[in-house]
Amino acid sequence: MTESPKHFKRNISLAALIATILISGCADLGDPLQPIPSEDNTPPALQPIGMRYTSVNNLFQVIVIASDSESTPTLTALNLPASATFIDSGNGHGLFSWTAMPIHANTTNTVTFIATDDSLASAMENVDLSTIDYTYNNFIGPEITGSCAIAGCHGNGFTSSGFSAETYQSFLAGGSLGSGVAPRDTASSIVFQRLQGTTAGSQMPLGGPPFVQSTLDSIAVWILAGAPES
Repeated sequence: MTESPKHFKRNISLAALIATILISGCADLGDPLQPIPSEDNTPPALQPIGMRYTSVNNLFQVIVIASDSESTPTLTALNLPASATFIDSGNGHGLFSWTAMPIHANTTNTVTFIATDDSLASAMENVDLSTIDYTYNNFIGPEITGSCAIAGCHGNGFTSSGFSAETYQSFLAGGSLGSGVAPRDTASSIVFQRLQGTTAGSQMPLGGPPFVQSTLDSIAVWILAGAPES
């Protein structure tokens, strides 16, 4: 039985439609179809990190945290400094690790952290990582010892307020007023607050000239860099 021209034309149109659908949906059988971000999709959120400080030859780490209402975000990092690593744990947390070398001293590296959800919506933050080349042993200690670790104050057997400034350990430990230095937290570092004169009590060094602002700034950055000993 011979098909009528009308049926033949309809069959051709149907075949063409099916072919078009197949071609548009499987244009490249070697690559899986990529999701298209939906207009009503909520992008993932990155927990803010802000500027960070580190010091030469000391391990620095930061945990990157992201969340998403529809899925677990994938975390990536761009512009990693030489020898730095970033590991996505697969649960919305990632770990950046880096030990700065002397060549990085007094420089700032900008690392980009990105969180991407399963519909390709993303959030990112550019984090400036500033590297210092001084530590307690080669800068902070001598400044403190010369002004504070003296007889009648915080050295040579005298521990006013239970605080000794004679060693790195005792400087960090503090005394009856609380921890002397809380690494990466200047607001909780009692000694730093007393040196600035921004907390209750007399500004330190008691009876001596206050530290110049450049020294206070250096002590602040040293604390923010983790208060390295050497």
